[in-house]
Amino acid sequence: MPGGITSSTTSPSRFSTRSAKTAMSFGRSRSIRRDGTGPTRRAIDSTGGMASVHSRGGFHVEARNATRRKATNLNELLDLVHTHYNGLESGDLDLAASPFADDVAAVFPTGPLDGIDALRNLIDSFITAFPDLTIDRRTVWQDGDTAIAEVSFSGTQTGPLATATGEVPASGRRVTFDAVDIFTARSGKVVEHRGYWDNATFLTQLGLLPDSV
Repeated sequence: MPGGITSSTTSPSRFSTRSAKTAMSFGRSRSIRRDGTGPTRRAIDSTGGMASVHSRGGFHVEARNATRRKATNLNELLDLVHTHYNGLESGDLDLAASPFADDVAAVFPTGPLDGIDALRNLIDSFITAFPDLTIDRRTVWQDGDTAIAEVSFSGTQTGPLATATGEVPASGRRVTFDAVDIFTARSGKVVEHRGYWDNATFLTQLGLLPDSV
């Protein structure tokens, strides 16, 4: 989830389904309907582990080696991801931060964050700057106690954006950028969170970098 900026680059039901041809990456499987209503399918991946693809809440889910680790099950992981994104979209800081452990370790293109207080500050700066934030939730992959979400963020900067180098005044500019979020959970809380996106694109859309960069 984007927060403070530097010049370096780097509704729960809106995950869309992919075609049966691309949905399974772990070997032969039967088809899955595009609308996400297909039943769970299983296949053997190249390492011999069991992988499953199914729909939950209308979005596409891939679960790989789901029986290997059981610290946090698939449904719990998805609930944590949904809760975080719901909080971001609604501007609810407490809700967006609730999936994370007090000692969560987070890493973003802007640098590492240690602990829930640092992460809450980043979340607060972003939802303040982009109160109309929407998140296009595309696909989530699950492997043991880790979920990887492919998303796209869109919003208008109608509020100030707090950064490590100072506050960026409201610009009225619209930003849209793709991101990948990684959540690792234990005992029902996210203990590691990593977010990746093209920070140069983000800064350029805010008018903080020239278009030529």
